[in-house]
Amino acid sequence: MGRAVTTSGRLHVLHVVVQAGPTNSQWNEHCLPMADQHVITVCSLLPSTVAPDPRIRRYDGSGSRLGALRVLRSALRSGGYDVVHVHAPSSAALLLGVAALGRRRMDDVVFTLHNSWPNLRRRNRLLAALAMAVIPTSVACSTSAADSIPGWVHRFA
Repeated sequence: MGRAVTTSGRLHVLHVVVQAGPTNSQWNEHCLPMADQHVITVCSLLPSTVAPDPRIRRYDGSGSRLGALRVLRSALRSGGYDVVHVHAPSSAALLLGVAALGRRRMDDVVFTLHNSWPNLRRRNRLLAALAMAVIPTSVACSTSAADSIPGWVHRFA
């Protein structure tokens, strides 16, 4: 993807989440279980509500939109990622904005749709469609989520 895998063979992954918390699936399913296999960094756009894990580098936002922008820029600048994984339409939109301002390439970015299309708010449907159109790799967490994506989104993307 973005650069070669390190000599240790471990992928360097930046997970961009809205908030790392005790019920956050991205934290519990994508970060914690993989912390011994990959080099994991988490950018929580809002302040995290879970205790730090010494295996995971973490960047926490301040709770404001400007704070989310700043923390994402800081996490991206620390660099060296093989994969940047965004987990929500809003965090994908923020990443697209930061990338456009910083002229950052998107070839190492993955967007995951965690919900079925009808369950997304109208704003998030638009942001998800934009993310799928611009981010080269998009995945859905389930067959039902993938099947719920409208045809116009597939054509747009």
